Amino acid sequence: MITLYGLSVSLYVRKVRFVLELKNLDYQHIIALPSQSPEVLDKSPLGKIPYMTDGDFALSDSTVIVQYLDKKYPHQPILPQEPHSLAKALWFDEYSDTKVSEIISGIFFERFGAPRFLNREPDEAIIKSKEMQFPVIFNYLEEQIQGKKFLVNECLTLADISLASNFANFFNLGYTIDAEQWPHLAQYTDNLMNIDFIKKLIEAEKVEIEGF
Repeated sequence: MITLYGLSVSLYVRKVRFVLELKNLDYQHIIALPSQSPEVLDKSPLGKIPYMTDGDFALSDSTVIVQYLDKKYPHQPILPQEPHSLAKALWFDEYSDTKVSEIISGIFFERFGAPRFLNREPDEAIIKSKEMQFPVIFNYLEEQIQGKKFLVNECLTLADISLASNFANFFNLGYTIDAEQWPHLAQYTDNLMNIDFIKKLIEAEKVEIEGF
């Protein structure tokens, strides 16, 4: 039995859940926070989320987990086999997990995390500084998309799944993408958010978050 540990609102946890849902794998999701407790460190040596068990096998890091899942459960593959395409998919995953996350997750933490975990109000100066960086990622992605439905090989890959996980938080925060300034990105993200398994999981998350 696959068990995934982490917070629903974490883009890294969501990324893994998207892959589990796409592959229609049976799994349970247990809400868990990053921790340095011995129990967590046994499964996630850095104490971070997500971490996952598949039977008696434990592993952590979202990108490691999804690569493992794609190898063990190869139906509905998310990683291309051709080297150049594989490199592109992994690059966009890295870009999403770092640059895009730095901006969007930075805002999300202020809006969602700070009041709940730090018992303080959101820092509006931090939020404003992050918002001013939207064009940096939007301009790059607009150039890369150029009207394509998917980023690599015109099929859904980890590149799209990673970005969908990030932009789910962006839209949940109430932001929109200016379709006049970034028409390709606006259409691309709209398509992603309306893919059945992505839309279904995002709706399910809203119920989970209300109970958190």
